[in-house]
Amino acid sequence: MNLRSSQDAFRVQEIGMKTVWKCPKCGREFTRPGHPHSCGPYRVEDYLEGKSPAGVALYREFEAVALSVGDVVLAPAKTRIGFQHGRIFAAVNAIRQGRIDVHIVTARPIRSRRIRRVESLGPSDPVNHFSIESASQIDEQVIRWLRAGYRWGVG
Repeated sequence: MNLRSSQDAFRVQEIGMKTVWKCPKCGREFTRPGHPHSCGPYRVEDYLEGKSPAGVALYREFEAVALSVGDVVLAPAKTRIGFQHGRIFAAVNAIRQGRIDVHIVTARPIRSRRIRRVESLGPSDPVNHFSIESASQIDEQVIRWLRAGYRWGVG
């Protein structure tokens, strides 16, 4: 996407302490102008369509908890559903029969046997991947991770 240098190429607003860029095509908001993304009119319902009922139920449980940690906006994309507070701090990347694959970005890597992989967006931006196979796994530990990600989102 090419941005013109004039202010009318995008709209900025203040959210917390971060300036957010709003894509003029799809309306998604980001923490920096011109952020690359899958631009489109994506909806949570479209992403969930055709997924297993058990997987969708787990997603809905996770969604409710993620939304409860603060001022969180759902940010659906073509291949995932993000949870945004400034930046996208968590996402459900896959919904399978009886399992959802999730990541949470935090300021430091999460040390837990539940984390199956940690990627790095930068020195202070580890992406912690894990799976949830039952509603009971959306526990206090996951809530702490979501809160840490929420804080990272506006950091």
